[in-house]
Amino acid sequence: MVVVVADDMRDEDWEGLPQTRDLIDGSGVFFPNFFTNTPTCSPSRVTALTGLYAHSHGVGDSDGGFATFRRRNLGRRT
Repeated sequence: MVVVVADDMRDEDWEGLPQTRDLIDGSGVFFPNFFTNTPTCSPSRVTALTGLYAHSHGVGDSDGGFATFRRRNLGRRT
């Protein structure tokens, strides 16, 4: 499985990534409906990396995201 994480992309942003688009478009899967555990960047990424929900890992967008991730030694769970 390959997970591509991109922030705040619009459809027209793919125009700047023609090779990536071609690789994903032809053989990828399109999910017209999707869900996210937390609609903000850092907590959502840490949940994807660790399998913990935001209330369990304690990383938020306003607390320095990556610094909190490192301070809590969450990298060992990835």
